[in-house]
Amino acid sequence: ISLGLVGSEMCIRDRRCVLGSWKFIGLRRAGSAIDGGAARDVSSNQIFMCEIRIFPAESRDEASVHGLCRVWERSVRATHTFLSDAEIGMISRCVPEFICAVPHLIVATDAVGQAVAFMGISGRKIEMLFVDPALRGQGVGRRLVEYGIRMFSVGELCVNEQNPQAVGFYEHLGFRVCRRSERDEQGNPYPILWMERSGEPL
Repeated sequence: ISLGLVGSEMCIRDRRCVLGSWKFIGLRRAGSAIDGGAARDVSSNQIFMCEIRIFPAESRDEASVHGLCRVWERSVRATHTFLSDAEIGMISRCVPEFICAVPHLIVATDAVGQAVAFMGISGRKIEMLFVDPALRGQGVGRRLVEYGIRMFSVGELCVNEQNPQAVGFYEHLGFRVCRRSERDEQGNPYPILWMERSGEPL
């Protein structure tokens, strides 16, 4: 099973944990609401986005990691229908360790300080990017990627081919597929796409 990252592997405490590629950035119009589809006007959406704060994680304590794991699980259950409950449960056991181990952890919080999305970066590679499904299409994922490009010159990632919305999202931001595998890193039948981006500004 590919673990929700973006298709890389990490050794954590001498245990190999394969962290796959679950992206679930939606592509709804900027005017769509987070409460089930009611229309927002542009000005209210801009106000909402101004309330989102993006910053390097200030803590990776148990409570903070637990909150990010909840974002991860909600996102996976909303978008990765090809995974069974048992698979999600198995994979979820590795997620806290990876969140603690990824070199750069970037968090997005709402106006009350609750985590709504997060991104992990290693070198120039986005290793994971998860957005709460309630905020899909609100621009949070784009802002995280823009932050990664600006601060870390990110230009690489992997993504599940079975997540076409994520593939389209990254293509919209200038990433292009450079390689494909029929199976994930553990040999399961979940095709993986490697994507790269040149250095052009967004």
